[in-house]
Amino acid sequence: MSDGKESEGSTTVETKAGEYEIVPRNERAFDSPVPSPAAATSGGPKPILKKRPSLGDYADMDDDMKAKSITWKLTGYMARKPVSSFSCCCGFIIVLVVIVVASGLAGITTPSTYDWTIASTEESKNLDAYDDATDQVDLPANLQGTRRERANMADVWYLYKSDDGTEIFTPARLQEICVIERILIANEDFMNFCKIRPEVDDWEPLGVDSCEIPDSSVVQIFYNFTLPSDFIADDGCRLLSDAEVRAKADELYAAVETEEGIAAFGYLLDKDTLERGYSTRTQSQWYLGGPLEGYNTQLDDSSDQFADYQNFLAADDGSVGGVEKELFEYFDIDSNEDNFFPYYPSPYRSDVEEEGMEILWTSIPMRENEFVRLVEADLFFSIFSIIFVFGWIRFHLGNTFMAIIGILQIVASIPLTLLVYRGIYQIPFFQQLHALTLFIILGVGADDIFVFVDGWKQGAPPADTPPPEDEEAATEAIHERLYRTYVHTREAVFNTSFTTAFAFIATGASPLMPISTFGYFAATCIVINYVLVMTLTPPTVIVAEKHFGMAWPCCKKTGADVESSEGSAESDEDEETIVDKYYIPLMKSEIKGVPVFSVTCIVTLFAVAIFLLTRGLMLEPPEEQEQWFPPDHIMQRAENSAVDDYISGGEDTYTHIDVTIGVSGIDRGNFNVYIPADNRGDAEFDENFNFYEEQCQRMLLRACDDIQTFSCTEDGCAPLTTLARPDTTECFIGHFHQWLADEGITTDPYSLSEADFYAQLTTFRETQTKEDGESWAYDIGIIDGVLKFVSFSFTSSMEMLAPYDEKGPVLDRMEDFLDHVKSYEECDVCSCGSIMQTSGIWTWYRSEEGLLIGFYNGLAISFPVAFIVLLFSTGNILLALYAIMTVFFIVFGVLGFVQLLGWPIGVSESVAGIIIVGFSVDYTVHLGHMYMQGDKHDFFERAARFEYASKTMVATVVAGAVTTLGAGVFLFPAQLIFFVKMAILICTTIILSWIYSLFFFMGLLYVAGPQYDSFKVMPAFKWCYEKIKGDKAD
Repeated sequence: MSDGKESEGSTTVETKAGEYEIVPRNERAFDSPVPSPAAATSGGPKPILKKRPSLGDYADMDDDMKAKSITWKLTGYMARKPVSSFSCCCGFIIVLVVIVVASGLAGITTPSTYDWTIASTEESKNLDAYDDATDQVDLPANLQGTRRERANMADVWYLYKSDDGTEIFTPARLQEICVIERILIANEDFMNFCKIRPEVDDWEPLGVDSCEIPDSSVVQIFYNFTLPSDFIADDGCRLLSDAEVRAKADELYAAVETEEGIAAFGYLLDKDTLERGYSTRTQSQWYLGGPLEGYNTQLDDSSDQFADYQNFLAADDGSVGGVEKELFEYFDIDSNEDNFFPYYPSPYRSDVEEEGMEILWTSIPMRENEFVRLVEADLFFSIFSIIFVFGWIRFHLGNTFMAIIGILQIVASIPLTLLVYRGIYQIPFFQQLHALTLFIILGVGADDIFVFVDGWKQGAPPADTPPPEDEEAATEAIHERLYRTYVHTREAVFNTSFTTAFAFIATGASPLMPISTFGYFAATCIVINYVLVMTLTPPTVIVAEKHFGMAWPCCKKTGADVESSEGSAESDEDEETIVDKYYIPLMKSEIKGVPVFSVTCIVTLFAVAIFLLTRGLMLEPPEEQEQWFPPDHIMQRAENSAVDDYISGGEDTYTHIDVTIGVSGIDRGNFNVYIPADNRGDAEFDENFNFYEEQCQRMLLRACDDIQTFSCTEDGCAPLTTLARPDTTECFIGHFHQWLADEGITTDPYSLSEADFYAQLTTFRETQTKEDGESWAYDIGIIDGVLKFVSFSFTSSMEMLAPYDEKGPVLDRMEDFLDHVKSYEECDVCSCGSIMQTSGIWTWYRSEEGLLIGFYNGLAISFPVAFIVLLFSTGNILLALYAIMTVFFIVFGVLGFVQLLGWPIGVSESVAGIIIVGFSVDYTVHLGHMYMQGDKHDFFERAARFEYASKTMVATVVAGAVTTLGAGVFLFPAQLIFFVKMAILICTTIILSWIYSLFFFMGLLYVAGPQYDSFKVMPAFKWCYEKIKGDKAD
């Protein structure tokens, strides 16, 4: 140590209070006691740092070994030819970026309905098997045409509420409602998307009159139009008389006094109707037809068909069009598409009122288009993040050229990552979620640059150093300085980059493909950024210093000694940094030999951590559907109102379930999980299933009867107490038997021969329809002339938007029903083993469950990896334990804060829960690494190591924190709740990381940090080895 007195076999350190002996490291056993710094003085602090820390002998090694090292040769080339090195790196990066752009690797993947589905779950496999089986069925003549079925996921909902709490059903309001809904049916393309009326054979000559007017529209209920042309006629939306309105309204009020009436009309009336005597709300549901022209079934290129529905109702690229545009024009809503930030704010954040009513609407195709629109609008704020980070780099480094190259280097990480992600990993899936990586890499990338540049500053020669004798000597001096900086940065940044990258890789444990691929993409981006920092930043620094006036006045005058808090500073006060003047003295402040401030920080932050930990452990799954749009958004308000404000939902707001026998599974074949909408597999069939058998027919009859009364007392079924809603079960077998009798074929269906049975069943399938005009073709699964499966369906009493914790018990109840069917005595003869139930709601339930699994699995992976990295980067068990405890407190501190905000573990929280591990470990790794590097400068005691780590790394940590915080702040104005939540979580993580790393972790190191070789890993291993070796010798 500087100014120390050496004696044989020991080192004596001089302090203001006297001298004390330090046992040399090679003469101390691993488990021997360590002298405390306080023990060296009677009351004063610690050993003093007689010099400002620099890289010093950080990278000392034998000259021959150094000359042979790749790092020495690489930095030598950069030092001798910085411009060539810089130009080569930039040129190579530019070429790769051009390749990415020109090859289309930067394109956004078209969203599909399968993106967030976990293909490996039984529910997903069963649904895909059922979908493929129904896609293969032979279509009867009455179904071989365009839009004969009700389209999936293309409904439009209108919701109305009186402003003053008066009755919604008045002649004037109903007339206004009629005019609003006429916008849809009067659209010139409506006839190409509507559901064709069952009695119409050739729809084209009839035009719009071939379309079916949904009886779920409140307009149709009150006006009862015969044909669409009556609806769109000039006098179609006439002013009804009070008597007409009163009669129909009273009919609705009377109907909902029964359970059957609630199921049929409860969606039209608000939940307080019976108590109040009238309704202040109502709603309409409009459905369209499918499959569209040019497609065989609705599953045929379903993504393309969905895009067609989108373009009719709105658009598929985030723009405004179709029916949506007409609604905006009618209500005089500005789309804001010409704003500086297009569509900011969203036109859907307007209040729409007409005739004393609040009007809302929503539709899945419109919703998906709006989602794209908001993502693109919100990501415009990344421009401000980039500008802020550029400004902060410029301020911190003091050089415009360095700042420009730094920010371009950071941004270039994204396209270079795409080249690896799509070109090498062969993962084609890339969506807006992955763009969130930009906000992460802005903070991480700037932090890595600061580490290198601060290391370069610390290696600057003192102002009184004689200039080099010639150019060769100057180059060698730069080489030596660059080499030391390079080795320092390589280790420090590698440790944080590896930990952060692995935290993102841990998100790959999520069963949800978008989240796992986001983790892979972000992890790769962190690694790419590390590579750029180690290749482009070194020559950039030299070029900036040589040719662009980059100077470090704060670090040139380092000749004066800087003493500890008790020593008098020999340098000018204005040369001391904030860390020197405030942070270190504050952390070292003592009362009667006790470091009160550090101890107070430790105790206080520990108590806060315990409190937040208890709150974090109270996090629960969502109790309601995930909210994506802001609370004032028309669609979000509509969806919330549809769930919360009505006696019951419309028929399509409840879960539709199909029960199938004969489909045994699915062969995934060459299915690619990263292209989820394609090649989802081929259905497999139960070869032992023969529906001709009497026991199979009886089994189906019995199951269809039992489902109507099968109990369900779970919250998800309330207010009903049965699994199925009344009068919603559609089962062909009873109708088939009745048809056989009505046609005079037989009154005993079981007496038919097998050939006659299948012939009559085929005839029934081709000539008969359900009560609503739908075909039985998908219930009687004939494929290539052979009956492969049969099914029946019903609408369950659970709403589609039921929260996660309500879905599970209802799913269990549904599985109980299948077990109930399998227990029939008929199944002793009939092959019932292939019975399964399918619904899209169950696949989403598993996706919600996957969020939780991925969250906890990610934490389970991230923490051990973080500890291992900390252990190897610091080489000290105690320090690694301190660090991982700090990281643990930060992570659960953020989760506790989330719980205090009332958030559940949703999509945002699940993604952020893993990200924060990577963020929170950065600062502790940097500080812990530098603490242990102190012994390379003869700083063996904890106080000296504390000062060394503080002087060399605290400013860098603060600069990195400001960068990440600044990048995240610009997500706050975003409109999507996901981005706003991410902003809150990122900023909270950075603030807690900054506080806990500087005051809890560093406080622990100052008060009880490891000294000398205590708790070092290698001496521990050596000591254990010697002990084992000695025991064997004995």
